[in-house]
Amino acid sequence: MMIRSLSPAPRWPKPWPQSGGLTGAVVCHCSGALSSSALAPARAAGAAVASAHPVRSFADPALVAAAFAGTYCGVEGDAAALAVLEPALRAAGGQSVTIAAAAKTVYHAAAVFASNYLVTLLDTALRAYQAAGISEPVARALAQPLVEETVANVFRLGPVAALSGPIARGDMATVARQQQALAPGTATPGPCMRRWWRLLSRSQRVKTSRKTAFSRRPVMNLCK
Repeated sequence: MMIRSLSPAPRWPKPWPQSGGLTGAVVCHCSGALSSSALAPARAAGAAVASAHPVRSFADPALVAAAFAGTYCGVEGDAAALAVLEPALRAAGGQSVTIAAAAKTVYHAAAVFASNYLVTLLDTALRAYQAAGISEPVARALAQPLVEETVANVFRLGPVAALSGPIARGDMATVARQQQALAPGTATPGPCMRRWWRLLSRSQRVKTSRKTAFSRRPVMNLCK
């Protein structure tokens, strides 16, 4: 039995095998964004198809490969393909999580929020420290323990219980001062940071409404 993996996006060399030319083969891809339906031509040629997406950050692919044990992989596809693919993943130290093919885009968006957008948010925090006159190396040193502790709290306590800070405790005076400090014409680096602040303040207001009973009207006004 042949297993052919196509990544990051399925691109089979043309011409495709004739109908039946892939009978007995398993063809998979590792894209998080695409479902196994992207391999329809391989299925039409007789192959069983699937997708297996390692839920890892590949900024350093060699490091991910060296420490693959324990990696969760979102899998979906033909039963015959998964019957081969899932044992292969377990043999490599991976753990498979079955997802619906129709939910693949939302599944991938979740990974983008958890990884890619997190990088953007942390970059914004580092630039805010620098706008306060702190050098980038010191900003990283300040942010790292705070970020690590916050992330640990989210997974230990859940996001609602892990929430802290001025909005969580109803300190609207501090929120108002922050809004003013990020206003146009201040030393903060541009409108991007202000948009992030407004968007995340709104989101945090929703989380806070599940954690505390203080009036939410002042927060709504500040976050417009």
